[in-house]
Amino acid sequence: MNKAKRNSLIKKYYDSRSAIQVLGSIMVDTSFLKMTSYPLSQKDFVITEHEILFTAIFNLAQQGFKSVTVGDIESYLHIASPIHYKKIFEDMEDPQDRINKKIDNTGIPTIENNDYYYNTLRKFALLRSYLLEGVDVSAILDLTEVDPTLEEKQLNKFNNMDINEIIDFFDRQNLNSKQRFIIRESNRSRKSGDNAQELREALKVAPCYGYGLFSEYLNTVSRGIQGNRFILETRDSGMGRFCRFETRSTEVSK
Repeated sequence: MNKAKRNSLIKKYYDSRSAIQVLGSIMVDTSFLKMTSYPLSQKDFVITEHEILFTAIFNLAQQGFKSVTVGDIESYLHIASPIHYKKIFEDMEDPQDRINKKIDNTGIPTIENNDYYYNTLRKFALLRSYLLEGVDVSAILDLTEVDPTLEEKQLNKFNNMDINEIIDFFDRQNLNSKQRFIIRESNRSRKSGDNAQELREALKVAPCYGYGLFSEYLNTVSRGIQGNRFILETRDSGMGRFCRFETRSTEVSK
């Protein structure tokens, strides 16, 4: 898929209604922007108009505004960003009426009625981030689907999923790939007897012995205690495991 086609597809993964409702909520009560359970950023918005409105509301909230009106946004953009002011308030026919109609800022927003729109906005933002990384998201939501029945089925599935479930789905997909290509190779490298013949020949030429153990048999098998090697010795309880370990550790350290 070429870059232009991919960017066009990415823009489809956006729900304007959810974006407008979230913008309306934070206009009425900017404290939503301070809640760690509701992280938002400019990247959550795709339409330029929405990005400008969010940035203006966010900056006004940083200045101490508890709520924001369209007039506040107009005044802010007029001074802080004339280019964006022109795009919203000069290039748009009757901007005051249009924004008021699009953003329903009547009543007091609550966590309950904000959750659905917020989660939908963030889920689409998550899918866009996967698309930007070249990940196929069609198993979760395929917006190129032409069959209306299948499209409705996918949308219902998507609406019933939360962000963590979507992340878990793609994590499992990634894990399956690792199991196919990495773990099998790792298991193969641990096969018993690998390089045994080469090791025997090398030891004949240059025997390598470390610090001796208490048993000649163990010395023959392990070739003593050596750096970067781990020797595990087991014994029944009461057979002096700790004492023997302490004695060896003391002698090796001398």
